[in-house]
Amino acid sequence: MPPSPGEILEQRLRAEAERRGEPVESVRDDLTRRGLDAARAVREARAVASDVVLVTATPTEHKQLERAAKDLGTAFDKLPGRYGPYYRLGLVGANRVVSIQVSMGAFSPDGAAARCIQARAETQATTIILIGTAFGVAPGRQRIGDVIVSESVFLYDDRRVVDADESPLRGRYEVQYPTSRKSASRTWHDRFRRLGEAYVRTGATERVEVGVILSGGARIESAAFRDQLLASLPAMEQPVIGGEMEGMGAVSAALASDPADDPGWVIVKGISDFADASSRSKIKETRAEAARASAMAVLRVLQLPPRSE
Repeated sequence: MPPSPGEILEQRLRAEAERRGEPVESVRDDLTRRGLDAARAVREARAVASDVVLVTATPTEHKQLERAAKDLGTAFDKLPGRYGPYYRLGLVGANRVVSIQVSMGAFSPDGAAARCIQARAETQATTIILIGTAFGVAPGRQRIGDVIVSESVFLYDDRRVVDADESPLRGRYEVQYPTSRKSASRTWHDRFRRLGEAYVRTGATERVEVGVILSGGARIESAAFRDQLLASLPAMEQPVIGGEMEGMGAVSAALASDPADDPGWVIVKGISDFADASSRSKIKETRAEAARASAMAVLRVLQLPPRSE
C-alpha cells in the first residue's frame, strides 16, 4: 500500500529536519509560520488591490481626506501593507480607491517617489492622484482654497546652469531646463475641467484651474524667489498656476514602470498660500481649507460617470 499524504509529509519533515540539523517540531513550526505569513500576504494584497491611489503628504491633508470621505458616505478603513498602511475608501464611482500618506518631498525613504512605486507594485493601481496643498502664483487672481490641477508638471530642480558667454551677460550664468516638463494624464485633467465647469454652472464658490504645476524640493516663503523662479522658466503654451513638493515622486513612479503600462497620474491641490512670508504666516489656518477643497474635488471627480463619446 502506498504511503498516505500524512506519511509523505512526515517523511519530508524528517528529511528537512535532518538536512537542517534541527528537531522535527522546530521545522514543523517554522514551515507553519511561513505558510501563515504567505497566506496573510495574499490576503493583504487582495485587500489593497485598487484602481486609484490617492497620495497625501501632511497629517492635515490626510485628516481632511478622511473627513471628506466620511462626509460623502465613503469608507476610510486602515489596512496593513508591506511598506506601510493603506486606507481603503472602497468603490468610489466605478473606481476601487485606496490612500497612502507619504513624507513631505519627493525622494526621502518615505517620500512620494518610493511610496508611489511601492504602492503601484502592491495594489496594481493604474492611476496615482496627488492631493493636498500647494502654493499659488497669482495672489491678485487666485484665492485660498482654489483647486489647481496639473495639465503637466514642471520639475524646476531638473536644470542645467552654465556660464553666459555673450555680452552683455558675460560673467553671469544662465539656467536651462532640458527635459523638465512632464505631461499628466489627459483623461484625468479633462475630468477636473468638467468639474470646474460644473462649479461655474451651479454658481458654486469653489474654483478649479488646470495648467502647469511646478514641483521641486524648495520650501518657498519668499515672493522675490517665487517671482525670480517664474521669470527663469521657458515659455509654455499652458500657464503656470502653482507649485508643490511631491509631484516629482509621482513622475518618478510613472517613469519607473514598464513604458507599456505607465500609470495615469495627476496632481490636484488646493492653494494654501502664495509662497511669500505674508501668506505663509497664516498657513495653520489656510492649510486645512485648501486640503479639504482638494479632497472634495477628487472624490467628486471619482464619482463622475465617464464622458460618453
